Amino acid sequence: MTGALTIEMVLFGIAVFGSITGVWWRVEQRIDGAKNRAQLVADDFAKYQTHVAEHYVSKSGLREVRDEIMGALDKVGGNLDRINDRIDRVSDKPVSRTRRTAGE
Repeated sequence: MTGALTIEMVLFGIAVFGSITGVWWRVEQRIDGAKNRAQLVADDFAKYQTHVAEHYVSKSGLREVRDEIMGALDKVGGNLDRINDRIDRVSDKPVSRTRRTAGE
C-alpha cells in the first residue's frame, strides 16, 4: 500500500469526503429548521403570556374580590339574624285593638 496513488483511491477519497459533507449539510439544515421552529414557538408563547396577563386575574386581585364577597355575605348573615329578632319582637307584643264607631 506504499505505492503510488491510483485514480480509484482518489475517487474513493472524494466519495467519502462528499458523503461526509452531504451528511454534515443535512444535519446543519435540520438544526436550522429546529432553530426556526423553536423561534416560532417562543414567539407564540410570548403572545400567549401577554394574552394571559391581559385577560386573567392575578392572585392578589382574586383575593381582593373574594374578601369583598365574603364581607358582603357576612353582612347578609347579620341582616338575617336581625330580621329573626324583629319577627320575634313583633310576635311578643300584645295586640291592642281600638274599636271604631260608625260615626267616626
